[in-house]
Amino acid sequence: MPLPTIAGAVRCTFSGLCAGGGAWSNTFHIRRIDLGAPTDAEITTAASLFSDFYTAAYVPYSVAATTLTKADFVRLDGTSGGLAFSWGHVGGDTANPTLPPECAGVLTIRTAIRGRQNRGRVFMPPATQGSLTVGKFTAGYASAVVSAAATLRSALLGADWELGVGSYGPYKNPTTGITDSTGGGTTSPHFTACTTVTMDVLVDVIRSRKN
Repeated sequence: MPLPTIAGAVRCTFSGLCAGGGAWSNTFHIRRIDLGAPTDAEITTAASLFSDFYTAAYVPYSVAATTLTKADFVRLDGTSGGLAFSWGHVGGDTANPTLPPECAGVLTIRTAIRGRQNRGRVFMPPATQGSLTVGKFTAGYASAVVSAAATLRSALLGADWELGVGSYGPYKNPTTGITDSTGGGTTSPHFTACTTVTMDVLVDVIRSRKN
């Protein structure tokens, strides 16, 4: 399915390898506050801020074989090309073994509007057993991820970007009840600005990362 058109918005995908095999990826959405067309320089600034986020939220809590090697930024204007960055981030926890690749903490991007289409979930890269206590993530690990995400959101705002949730559809038509892409208002592809970020201590499973 082709990507939607959302004014001023950019789809940001980050990817790397999991220790022991397999791959992981995260997708975020950001939008220019003035809804203008994002320039290469503005996207490059945003990429640097995301690099800082992963340096704080992933590097200290993953083994070296869990890597972050690529960042892709796609403008959601339907016509422009994207920007790709090659990164060399590696996990820095040398004292603990990794968790299975499908086990992850989940960062939730919350907005002022209720509903699944206005809430985002980001499965963090696989952490290590040092981030666990009694079968759950430590409060310190969850707090570190949330703090890094809050810092990212604030820094993006300072660069005239909003962090938020991109919702693509298809949606149920409010008149017919049929799932399609013809609805109006918030049933069309849209961006919803983030108001806060949260993370609980439960270990979630993302099956696509299984070996």
